[in-house]
Amino acid sequence: MLVEARAELERNHEQRRERFEKEWADRIEREMGLAVRQIQERREIERRMDWKEMEPGKGYERFEHKLRDRLDPKRISDRFGER
Repeated sequence: MLVEARAELERNHEQRRERFEKEWADRIEREMGLAVRQIQERREIERRMDWKEMEPGKGYERFEHKLRDRLDPKRISDRFGER
C-alpha cells in the first residue's frame, strides 16, 4: 500500500512538473513573439520617419529616392524578413 501511494505521488509530481514546464515554455514563446513584434514595429516606424524626412517633394529627386529605397540591401533584407 505504501509503494502504491508513493507511486501515485510520483506520478502526480511528474504530471505537475510537465504541465509547469509546458506552461513556462508557452509563456516564454509568447513573450518572445511579442518582443519580436514590438522590435519590428519600432524599426518600421523609425524607417518610415527617417525616409519621410529625407524624401524629396517631387520630380526626379523623388523618383531617385524611391529607387534607392528599393535597391538598398538593408531594405531588401528587411522586406524579405517581413514576408
